Amino acid sequence: MQVQLPPLIAAYFDAVDAEAIEEQVACFSIDANVNDVGEHKTMAGHDAIRKWLTDTAKAYRFTVTPADCQESGENVWTVQTEIAGSFPGSPLPFAYTFTVAEGSIHTLLIEQK
Repeated sequence: MQVQLPPLIAAYFDAVDAEAIEEQVACFSIDANVNDVGEHKTMAGHDAIRKWLTDTAKAYRFTVTPADCQESGENVWTVQTEIAGSFPGSPLPFAYTFTVAEGSIHTLLIEQK
């Protein structure tokens, strides 16, 4: 069964699947923040997010499969995923927590579960 995602979040994961860096960046607000807990990295703004996405794509070949999506607050969604790829322990469960503001991703927290 395919998980129902809000359109913006679905567009983000579609861009991830397509390895489309610019389309991923376009999902974020200009002043967005990303906290990738597993990589111990925090990025702010399009340039930093683009670099993180590019570096991650070069370092790991991976796929992200959403398994569940729950609205966890006002304009906040948590997507449980399985990430499989060229890294130790693959596949691993991760939670992506998105805060959306004005039609863009304002914050993204990525944590291994």
